[in-house]
Amino acid sequence: MLNEEKDKDNIQKELDELSWSFSIEKDEVETEDDDFIEDMEEEEPADIKTPENLQDIDVEDLYQNEELGSWYAGSGDYGLNDMGRNRGIVFDEDKLKRARVTEWHKPSKLKKSWLEKFAKGVAMIIFWPLRAIYFIVANFLRGLAGIVGETIKLVYKILKAIIIFPWQLLVAFKHVFVYLFGDFSWLKARGMERLPAAIDFEPKIVSLVAVDVWKRVGVFALVAVLLVLPLQVYVTLHKAEDIKGQVLGASQLGLTHLHQAGVAGADFNLSSAEEEFKLAEREFTAAQLSVNEMGALANKLGSFVPDLAAGQKLLKVARETAQIGQHLMRVASVWGGISAVIKDGSSGTFDEATTTAPILADISEDKNKINWQQAKIEMDQALEKAANVMATLEETDLEDTALASYQPKFEELKQKIPEITNWLSQARDTFAIMTYIMGIDEPKRWMLVFQNNAELRPTGGFMGSYAIVDMKDGKVTDIQVPGGGFYDLKGSLATAVNAPYPFHLFSPTWQPWNANWFPDFPASAEKIRWFYDKSGGSTVDGVIAFTPNVLEKILELTGEIAMPEYQTVVKAENFVRLAQIEVELEYDKEENQPKKFIGDLLPKVLKKLTEVDKQKILDVWHVVSDALKEKHLLVYFNNETIQKMASDFGWTGAMLNTPRDYLSVVQTNVAGGKTDRVIKTKIDHQVELMDDGAIIDTVTFSKEHNGKAEDVFEGHVNTDYVRFYVPQGSQLMSTEGFDVLPTDREFQIAAVEQDPHLEKYEKNLKVDESSGTRITEEFSKTVFANWMSVAPGESKSVKIKYLLPFKYTRVKMAALEDEDYNLWDLIKKYFLGKEKKAVKQESGEQVYSLLIQKQAGTDGVEFESKIKLAPNWAVQTRMPESVKVGDNVEFKSVLDTDKFYGVEIKSN
Repeated sequence: MLNEEKDKDNIQKELDELSWSFSIEKDEVETEDDDFIEDMEEEEPADIKTPENLQDIDVEDLYQNEELGSWYAGSGDYGLNDMGRNRGIVFDEDKLKRARVTEWHKPSKLKKSWLEKFAKGVAMIIFWPLRAIYFIVANFLRGLAGIVGETIKLVYKILKAIIIFPWQLLVAFKHVFVYLFGDFSWLKARGMERLPAAIDFEPKIVSLVAVDVWKRVGVFALVAVLLVLPLQVYVTLHKAEDIKGQVLGASQLGLTHLHQAGVAGADFNLSSAEEEFKLAEREFTAAQLSVNEMGALANKLGSFVPDLAAGQKLLKVARETAQIGQHLMRVASVWGGISAVIKDGSSGTFDEATTTAPILADISEDKNKINWQQAKIEMDQALEKAANVMATLEETDLEDTALASYQPKFEELKQKIPEITNWLSQARDTFAIMTYIMGIDEPKRWMLVFQNNAELRPTGGFMGSYAIVDMKDGKVTDIQVPGGGFYDLKGSLATAVNAPYPFHLFSPTWQPWNANWFPDFPASAEKIRWFYDKSGGSTVDGVIAFTPNVLEKILELTGEIAMPEYQTVVKAENFVRLAQIEVELEYDKEENQPKKFIGDLLPKVLKKLTEVDKQKILDVWHVVSDALKEKHLLVYFNNETIQKMASDFGWTGAMLNTPRDYLSVVQTNVAGGKTDRVIKTKIDHQVELMDDGAIIDTVTFSKEHNGKAEDVFEGHVNTDYVRFYVPQGSQLMSTEGFDVLPTDREFQIAAVEQDPHLEKYEKNLKVDESSGTRITEEFSKTVFANWMSVAPGESKSVKIKYLLPFKYTRVKMAALEDEDYNLWDLIKKYFLGKEKKAVKQESGEQVYSLLIQKQAGTDGVEFESKIKLAPNWAVQTRMPESVKVGDNVEFKSVLDTDKFYGVEIKSN
C-alpha cells in the first residue's frame, strides 16, 4: 500500500515537472512584455490604436479581447506568436483558433483506474435497457402526437371546405354584387328625397384592402365560370342543332359532286371529274367551317359528345376523300397528255433503205410538255391522304350516335379503304414502271419481241420478228424493225454454242430465234439479249414480249387498219392468218424480208391508238393489264428495282417457288407447223394421300388436234417436246403414251462450245431407260420431259406418275399464339411459303395445296384436280370456294392465269 502511494506521488511529481517545463518566471514575463509593447508602439502606424493595459491581459483572455483583435487586424505584421509569447514557445495558431482558449496552467489529468472503468461498465449494462425503453416510449409518444395533430388539421380543412369556404364564397359574391349593382335598399328608398352623400375622408389601408378585393374577385370569377359553363354547353348544343341543317345540306351537295366526279371519271372526262372533286371538297370544307363557327369551346366539347365527334371525323374523311380524287385526276391527266403528245408528233414514215420509222421527231421540247415529277408528287399525296382516311375511320365509331343508321355503309367503307390504299400503292409502282419505260428520267431503248403462239415455245411462241424502240420523255423517237427478224442475226453471230436437246433435230448449234427456251421469262430474256449482243446489237434496257392476242384485242378497239402497200385491210378477225400468209408465203423473195409486214403494221397500230375515243382509252389500259395477267405480255428490265416491282405484280413470267405441290406443263413445238391455236388441251391431276402420309401425283396431259389436214398452216402433225415441272426431288414411278424420237428427224451433233446458260439452269440430267423420259433439275424444280405427237383430227394423252418428296402436313390449329389460324394462313405457309406464325408439327388437321402455273401464250387449257379421300377423312375448309367436296375433292378451272387451291382435311 505504501509502495502504491509512493509510486503515485512520483508519477504526480513527474507530470507537474513536465507540465511546467516551459513556464517562465512571472517577473521575467512582465519585464519582457513591457519591452515588447514599447517596441511595438514605436513601429505601429499612426492610425492604428494600441490596446490599453496589454500587459495586464492574460494569455487565456487574448481571444476574448475585442480591442486586441482590432489592433491585430490593423497591424497585419504580427501573428499570435509575436504577442507576448515569443519566449521560445511556438504555438499552433490554427489549433488555438479552433479551441479559442487553451489553459496551459492546468496539469494533465490522470488515467482512470481499472476499478473505476469496471464500475462504469457495470452501470452502463444496468441502465442501457432503461435508456432503450425511454427512447422507444419517447419516440412513440412523439409520433402519436404528430398523428393527432395532423388529424386535427385534416378535420379543420374538411370543415373549412364544407362550411367556411362556401360561406366565404357567398360573402364574396355579395360584396362584388353590391359593388357592381348596389344593394337592395334602393327599393325602400323610392319616393324619398335625395340627400347629398357624405364625403368619406377616412384613409384607405391599401395593403389589406387590396388583397381582400383581389381574393374576392378571384372567387367571383370562379363562381362565374361555374355558372356560365353549363349555360355555354346549353347554347352550344342548341346552336349545333341550328347548324346541323347547314352541315347536312353542304354534305349532301358534297356527296352529289363526288358522285358526279365518279361519273365523269368513268367517262374519262378528266377535267370535269377534277372540277367535281374540287366542288365536293369546297362543300365539305364549308360544312366544316359551319361546325367551327360554334367556337373553340364547342369544338372541344365535340370530342366528348359522340354525335359531334363522329360528325367531325366523317367530314374530315369526306374532305380528304375529295382531295384524293383531285390528286388522282391530275395523275390521270398525265396519261391523257400522253395521247396528245403522241398524236401531235406522229409524223414519221418508214425509210425503205433502213427500215426505220422516226416518230414524233419534229415535236418541240416545250409543246405539250408533261410534268412527270408533279404527277409523282400527286400520287404520293394521294397515298398520304388515303392513309389519313384509314386512320380516321379506324378511330371512328357511329354506334350510339345519331349517325348509327349509316353504320353498315360506314363498315363497308372501312373494308374498302385498305383495298383502295393497296390499289394506290400498286398504282404508284405501276406509274414508276410506265415512266421508266417511256424514258422520263433518261432515254430508253427496248427490244420488242413478237411471239407467235400458233407455234408454241416456252415463253409464248416462236420468235420471228422483233423491233428496237427508242423512247424519251414519253415519246417514241425511233422504231427499227429488221425485215428478216431474228434470222438477220444469224449472219453476224460471233459465237456458236450447243443447242438445247430438242433443237438438235434441226441443228446442233443454238440459233437466235430459239433463244426463248427457258419457261422462266427472265432467264429467256437474258438469253435473247445475249444473242442480240453477240450479233453486234446495241445495248437495250429490257425485253418486252407479246403474242398476237395483244394486237387482236387492240385492233378490236382501234378498228381496221388499211395497208395499201399490201393491198389488204387488217382486222382483229384476220390479223393472225394474214400475218402468217405475208410472213411465210407472200413476202418478196428477192428482197427476202419476210418480217417486214410486222414492221410496217406496228407504227400504224401505235398511231391508231392515239386516235382512239376518250371513252376507249381506259379499255386500252384494260387490254394491257389483262395481257400482263394472262402472260400474253411479258416484261424484263435491267434495272433491279423496276424488275422487282414488275415481278411483284406477276408481269415478268417468272417461275414461282413453293414448299408444297407444284405443276407446270410446258410445250415446245418442234417442226409442228402453226398448229397450236387449233389444238384443245386438257390437264388432269390426281392426288393420292397414303396412310403413311406419302403423296402420289398422276398427271394426264391430253391434246385434241382440230386443224384441217389440207390447210397449209394447220394441217401439220403437232410435234411437241413436253416438259412437266414438279416439286424438286420428286421420283418418277411410271409413264404412259409418250412417243419415241421423231423417225423423220436425225439427232445432230457437232463440236461446239457448251452454253453457259444451259449449264447454269439445267442440271443433273438422267434418262429413264424404260420410257426414254429425260429427268433434269431446273429452277428449283424436277423436270420430266418426253415427246408427244398428234395429227390433225386425232386425240392423244400421255401420263406420268410420281412420288412427291414430302408428306402431307399435319398441323395443330391451336398452335397459334395470338390469332386463329385460318386456311389463308395455311395456304401462305404451305403453298406460298409465306409463314406468318409459327405452327407446330403435331397430329391434327392435314393440309394439301397446289400451285399450277400456266404456260405463257397458251389459251383455254382446261385443268382438273382430284384428291382421293379415305372413308374416315373429312374436309374442314377449302380455298377457293369453287372447290367441290364429296367422296373426293375436286377443283376445276381454265388456266387463263396461274391458279392455286388448298384444302384442310381432318381424320374422324
